Amino acid sequence: MNKTRNKYRKIEGADEGDIRILDEKYKNVAVSIGKIRIDDSSKDDKATLKYDYDVLEVPENIELDEDFDNLLGDIIVDILESKLENDPESLRFNE
Repeated sequence: MNKTRNKYRKIEGADEGDIRILDEKYKNVAVSIGKIRIDDSSKDDKATLKYDYDVLEVPENIELDEDFDNLLGDIIVDILESKLENDPESLRFNE
């Protein structure tokens, strides 16, 4: 099983993009993932994942930093890969 998949879970009864982080450093941080974009405008043939999110809940003494953004990016990639494998019709692509 994918290691990233063990670092979050969907919040039951919430919107599809609402997740709770299980990773020890950011345990119980809740976020709502919004629009996800792939920016392929780079001249070096590399695409960048861009995403919007809202923080729903942050326990005391947890600071959201660059490592959090990297973890969230890994989680979003995991969610997208899972959707592509299991339910590709649920994904909407815009030009």
